Amino acid sequence: MSPHGSVELKFWDSPMRGKRCRLVVRRSRFICKCRRTATLATPAIAEDDFPSLTTRLARYVENQSFRRTAPGIAIETGVSETLIRRVSDRLAHHLWDNHRFATPLVLGIDDLRIRKQLFTNVTDGRTGHSIALVDGGESDKIVGEMRRREIDPTKVKIVVSDMGGSNIAVFKQLFAAHAIHVADKWHVLKGAKEALNSVINKRLDFLRRRRAWCEKVYRKRGTLPPTSKTDPYYKRKPPFSTHPLTRMQHRIDDLKNAKSKLLGMRRPFYATKQLTLDDYQMIVKPMCKKHRAVGHAFVATMRLHAVYDVEKRIDRRGADANIDLFFRLASAPDIVNQFKIIVDRVRTHRDIILNYYDAIALLGRDQPAPTTGPTEQRNSTIKNAWSAARGIRNHKVFTMRALYAPWHIDTDIAICWSDKRVIVDAVGKERSIYCNDVGGPFGDQGHTRRQQVMAPLHRHRCPLH
Repeated sequence: MSPHGSVELKFWDSPMRGKRCRLVVRRSRFICKCRRTATLATPAIAEDDFPSLTTRLARYVENQSFRRTAPGIAIETGVSETLIRRVSDRLAHHLWDNHRFATPLVLGIDDLRIRKQLFTNVTDGRTGHSIALVDGGESDKIVGEMRRREIDPTKVKIVVSDMGGSNIAVFKQLFAAHAIHVADKWHVLKGAKEALNSVINKRLDFLRRRRAWCEKVYRKRGTLPPTSKTDPYYKRKPPFSTHPLTRMQHRIDDLKNAKSKLLGMRRPFYATKQLTLDDYQMIVKPMCKKHRAVGHAFVATMRLHAVYDVEKRIDRRGADANIDLFFRLASAPDIVNQFKIIVDRVRTHRDIILNYYDAIALLGRDQPAPTTGPTEQRNSTIKNAWSAARGIRNHKVFTMRALYAPWHIDTDIAICWSDKRVIVDAVGKERSIYCNDVGGPFGDQGHTRRQQVMAPLHRHRCPLH
């Protein structure tokens, strides 16, 4: 064998020090006396499905696809955007088909709407980590996706959701025999806050219309308050500070300024942390005394807040009594129309609202009360991911970003890419499938795993391989 030139191969590698990196492999060629040529073997650094990428770069792209968009990764690595999407799609399909999250003790269900499209987010009610994302929001689809995700209904003890019809139907179909359904505290109190807001707005509108009518009357009489001392009738008109229009405007401004204080109280004034007792005596109490309808609405709202006053050691019976008192206060003639929706909602879902105390007894008072707060926080993260990507057409890729954004490959999730096989799907396209072993997330072991000496990701294999 004698030398016969060389062959160059170029591979895109993961960025180094903020720069794009490309490896050039120069392979020597040889020629035999029989005129046959031979080339040295290529090092095993390339990805099987994407020959122009190193295995290290493919894993890097997969890790970044949980949190970043394809154009951003393409600019950083130098790889085409199409190839980046192909790598992300392969990972999304692999996780969709093979990975399942562990069934949580507290399950949170909440809906979110993105660009007029409804999704249902199923999360771990205590951590807020998503375990399923369903497109459509229909109960049958949600139940089917939960069963495909292998969520064990017998391990779920508490289901927290809003009072939506689809979420109640999901609970009855899957979890009614083994769990209790708890109405989210925030959704219950939100209705009372909206009713109080409508009462205040109605009162402000009445005061503004009354002042406008009085202003027309004073204008016809020529007795409007003077605007400055240059007014020729300044001495003939009553002073600006004592004019009736001025006092009416002060009344409007006082109620408008106190609106945020009235709406910001989340507990009765004697146990609140958001508003001091001095603020109650100087701001809230005078407004409730001057405006009767506002006072009735405020007292009714605080009585509904008292249903969740766990710090006063109120039990289920005491919360039930507070609901009865809320119904009586909200039936006042001057606020009954504004509170009709929330009263009907509380009356219809009274049992699941009171299940709040059963859930506390099940979890223990030292544990946080079950709410959809972590789920709502996760919903905002999903919306931000959609906005950052300017829309995601592939539902599986969108689900991957919604479910796996908090995690990191090789630290929290381990994927085995062995046992590659090529199959023909129903459409007639060839598709590569791999070992279905996906480990993690490892939960509390994340800190321990970061302290260990870990092998490169492309060397990871499941116990079978």
